Amino acid sequence: MSKRTCANVCVSDPWRTRIEPDEYQLAESTYDGEAYSMAVELGVTLQVIRDYQTLLERHITGMADAQVAA
Repeated sequence: MSKRTCANVCVSDPWRTRIEPDEYQLAESTYDGEAYSMAVELGVTLQVIRDYQTLLERHITGMADAQVAA
């Protein structure tokens, strides 16, 4: 399965084709992070939103850990 960086987060093809970082950011801002409304807006399942959020959290945590180690 190929990988691509979206919003500095590696995601697999099914997510890449469903969630664009700019659209996610707009939906998150519009719906104040409320996952169900974001999923409806983006045309994906609630699980896809939760998985994407998990990837974002892991990326942010990884960046923070790398800065502390440096």
